Amino acid sequence: MGHLLETTIIKKNIFDAQNILDTQKWEPLAPGVRVSYLYKDETTGNASGFIHYEPGTSVRKHRHTSFEHVIVLSGQQEDDMHEYKKGSFVVQKKDSIHKVKSKSGCLVLVVWAGKLDFLE
Repeated sequence: MGHLLETTIIKKNIFDAQNILDTQKWEPLAPGVRVSYLYKDETTGNASGFIHYEPGTSVRKHRHTSFEHVIVLSGQQEDDMHEYKKGSFVVQKKDSIHKVKSKSGCLVLVVWAGKLDFLE
């Protein structure tokens, strides 16, 4: 996790993708996709963390119960509507539905407000 200072989480050098991949604690999210949470509230679903996609992997279709904010730190990510390359900032609104995948692999920083409803 990031450095915890009372109620503030600080994570430095987030644009150094290799450092993030090497130093974070990871857990599986889907086959070939792993997540490293900076924080996670099981009750509300509010969370933030890094997601790493191996090339050719995906996360199944889901609906957002509130906003999701994503910054693509390396590689490319896509959903049913668009492709997002390194440096993209994406906001998914409440009730948006999509399936996320990456042809080349990627690392993203994500902030979820609310839980995800997986549909498949």
